[in-house]
Amino acid sequence: MENLRTAFSLALAANKHIAIHTDDYAECVLALKSIVLASFSPDDVVEIDLQECHTYEEIANKMVREKEGNLPELHKVVIWKNLETLELSLRVKSGILKIFDEIERYDKLSSKNASRSEPISLRNAQVTLPDLFIIVPVMEAGAEFPKLHRQVKDRFWFCQSHYHTYSQEILATEISLKDVLAARKLIPTVYTNPEIQEYVCLLMVFTRSHRLCSLAPLTTRPTLRAAENILLLAKTLVAWANVGNTQKLFLTPDFVKILYRKIGYWLVDWETNQVFERKGSSHRKRTEISLLTGDWYGSEWACVEKYLEEFRAEPDPNSTTGYTNRIVEDVLKSVLPPL
Repeated sequence: MENLRTAFSLALAANKHIAIHTDDYAECVLALKSIVLASFSPDDVVEIDLQECHTYEEIANKMVREKEGNLPELHKVVIWKNLETLELSLRVKSGILKIFDEIERYDKLSSKNASRSEPISLRNAQVTLPDLFIIVPVMEAGAEFPKLHRQVKDRFWFCQSHYHTYSQEILATEISLKDVLAARKLIPTVYTNPEIQEYVCLLMVFTRSHRLCSLAPLTTRPTLRAAENILLLAKTLVAWANVGNTQKLFLTPDFVKILYRKIGYWLVDWETNQVFERKGSSHRKRTEISLLTGDWYGSEWACVEKYLEEFRAEPDPNSTTGYTNRIVEDVLKSVLPPL
């Protein structure tokens, strides 16, 4: 429960969106609402079932509320249901990405400098973006980790697991909005040594160069956005932990390691490639791997098959996503942090 509250607070402070993975959707949403409604009004929160929305307009309309005498405004907390069950056709995927593009003003050259008080264009209409705003898809656990399109996945900072079996009794734990806004102001002041920045880059290089990444390059190789997000998440956590502290704040390798794991577990997924799923023709797998001569040349198939099996994600309720991730752990062992 505390992990859920902290993850939610960090996302609010940094103006980011997070995903939640759970074994009990109803209980997880109840826990999330108990946290949110301790600080927000019921009208600030909306729950949207994406299976019932078939177009971009339907999703966008449900995210917006009318305000008498003012421009329409986005609900501050938007909970998405069934994102993991959607068949992401080009039309559906484009609609979801369009929502994020318009909220984040990706269609404007001045998006980074735009004030949050400026209206955004959504549904071809002017809409007010709240100072505190977040989209949270809640995904139910299955036999495997949910398979999302990489471009959609990239729009969420990280994934936080919340398992009913292992969680404590639901208590209304208030999010201090005052602390959230104070942490937001502190984030730019957190000093990042160039060696720390180099460490993050090395983690990205080793991740992208891992042997298993050649099997599913689109879903295992983090983009530049991931490196930026690791640094931002680490700085946000430092700021959140030091609200009220007047001393100079700085980033240490320990924070980077923790938060590389947080983001890496979410983004790095070599099993999404259907060719390498548990079921299917081993002949096709063998043929595909034999073509990847750089990483796999001369490998005996029996050894390759054993290697693949050892690296498959297994359920782990204590991890950030609810599953293990051997690639991320391999990289953390391979790259030494700066002293």
